[in-house]
Amino acid sequence: VRRGTLDTAGYAYDVAVQGDLAYVADGPQGLRVVDVSDPDVPVELGGLPLVDAAWGVDVNGSYAYVAAYGRGLRVIDVSDPATPVEIGVYDTIDSARKVHISGPYAYVADYEDGLRVIDISDPYNPAEVGYFDTGGRALDATVSGPHIFVADDRNGFLVEPNSAPA
Repeated sequence: VRRGTLDTAGYAYDVAVQGDLAYVADGPQGLRVVDVSDPDVPVELGGLPLVDAAWGVDVNGSYAYVAAYGRGLRVIDVSDPATPVEIGVYDTIDSARKVHISGPYAYVADYEDGLRVIDISDPYNPAEVGYFDTGGRALDATVSGPHIFVADDRNGFLVEPNSAPA
């Protein structure tokens, strides 16, 4: 049985949850921050329009990391959920679809340009430190231990070694 709903203004493509807050990649409406402390009545607290559609989101601490389609990785300070602020950008080559955070790295599925590994240890100045050519169109990625797992719509499920610097 469904507990609660919130009709966002855009297209909710992805969601990441940390504590009582959900961060929604809301397509052309950018990032939306939603209070889910009462799952029966989710309440939008704030949002941030982006320069391109938000397709993917992950969150770590006070930062949300958004895959912003044709404008790469956007780093958003969400320490005040009512007024998120963009503080860092890494413009990937193609269309950033999804992002996964593991340690000091953002793993960005960048469609026809494979998988980008971005060092986010300085959230104001993200920098690419690795790249994997998936041979197709990278749509999503996640990390577990020494491996990166990639969903590629032309080549299926890929397992890559995680050679990001320690």
